[in-house]
Amino acid sequence: MISNLEYYRAFYYVASLESFSAAAEQLHLTQSAISQSVKKLEDALSCKLFVRNAKKTLLTGEGKQLYQHVKNAFSEFQSGENAVSDMMLHRRKEIKIGATETTIRFFLPEYLHNWEAEHPDSRLTLVGSTTSDLCEMLKSHAIEQAFLISPLPEEFRDAFQLKKIGELSDVPVVSKAFFKTMGYGKSHRFTIQELQQFPLIFVSEENSVRKLFDQWFLTEHCIFHPQYTVPHMGLVHSLIHQGLGIGFLPLPYAEEAIKNEGMIQLKTTTRPETRTVYLAF
Repeated sequence: MISNLEYYRAFYYVASLESFSAAAEQLHLTQSAISQSVKKLEDALSCKLFVRNAKKTLLTGEGKQLYQHVKNAFSEFQSGENAVSDMMLHRRKEIKIGATETTIRFFLPEYLHNWEAEHPDSRLTLVGSTTSDLCEMLKSHAIEQAFLISPLPEEFRDAFQLKKIGELSDVPVVSKAFFKTMGYGKSHRFTIQELQQFPLIFVSEENSVRKLFDQWFLTEHCIFHPQYTVPHMGLVHSLIHQGLGIGFLPLPYAEEAIKNEGMIQLKTTTRPETRTVYLAF
């Protein structure tokens, strides 16, 4: 087997262009270098591959036979190069970004508008999950960036670069129907002890925000123990809407529910710690 593919490369271009000079120009080599490569291939195969006339260079019978195989081989080489180029182009353009439920609703839209303007050729894939899961995805490079809300898991706090993009407060909200049963006026400021008299609705312990509420209640020597725990804020909102108790929602979420559904935000004597919204990468 001929080990030097440059011989076949020279042969392929001479045969395709029917000219030694045209092949040399195409490959950015001298005509002498092309001629030497073809001569070495002919010597290795012990046959003539080209005949020349006044106008062009033509293949011999042996040359025609060889050209069919070499042509197919170079076509495969080109297909392979194109496939790899397409793969790399796709990888460069596809960006995976993770976001929590709240950031998807209230922080991501503005970011996406800016992203589309700055990266018109990029393809963005959005992954929704909890802050803890998104931290794991960032660590394993399953996503490139993530919108996270404090508190962050302890083991991940120093693992990423964090860009602060906003703050978030959590507030108690009730339906109008439930508020009528509570026996308080709208101006009343509730203590934690008073809130505990009613069914509380919140996300499950897997959500990192639960830690802040545990700490908030402990400041008043109380234990935060919701009667209803659900996987995400959307279900908290649904149970509030059905009049099952006092639910805690991020302020933008609460404001939307108050405006669109007539829900009521309860005033409190103290508040849980304000959360920070980060873009992590």
